[in-house]
Amino acid sequence: AFEVGDKAGLYATIAGSSLDEERYIDNLLLSYGKSKKMIPARDVYYPVDGQNLVFYAYYPYRSDALQNGEMSMPISVAENQTKDLDFSLSDFLVVNGLTIENGEESVELEFKHKLSKLDIKIVFEDEESAADAFASNPTLLATDFYTEAEYNFSTDAILSPSAPNDLVPHGEWILDGTTLYGKELLIVPQSIT
Repeated sequence: AFEVGDKAGLYATIAGSSLDEERYIDNLLLSYGKSKKMIPARDVYYPVDGQNLVFYAYYPYRSDALQNGEMSMPISVAENQTKDLDFSLSDFLVVNGLTIENGEESVELEFKHKLSKLDIKIVFEDEESAADAFASNPTLLATDFYTEAEYNFSTDAILSPSAPNDLVPHGEWILDGTTLYGKELLIVPQSIT
């Protein structure tokens, strides 16, 4: 769920136009408030001629997200996701091509996760080995994962993964019998060997 202060970006086009053409709304900052709603940085009104709008939104907000004439924007994950904020800002969510009729009602944006999340578990042969490992609070490093890519609004695809690096996961270990779990990573979708 969003937390107070989270920021997203919003684009809108007149229905029938493409996002890489003229935009009716161009990267409007939305901030999640105490009212549990996304609040725009400025008031925006529907076209006076009654045309419908097509909304595109993304999280987390970037001032340089989608350049004029482009359909793709750069995305990335933090190499160290230990802190809650770094983990949260590594996420990437979108609303892609939601057609909204001209009206007075609030617009409900349903964001979809576009990255992959790895939930990490370590299974030991016996409970004593698991308890010893838990007591030592083992560190974990995921090596050679792509950390950057491009998200394309027209194809709803993540393309061109790049910048391989080592990642440090988020979370605290939990001991359950012979298993340690509780660590997780957000990653750019990719093939893993």
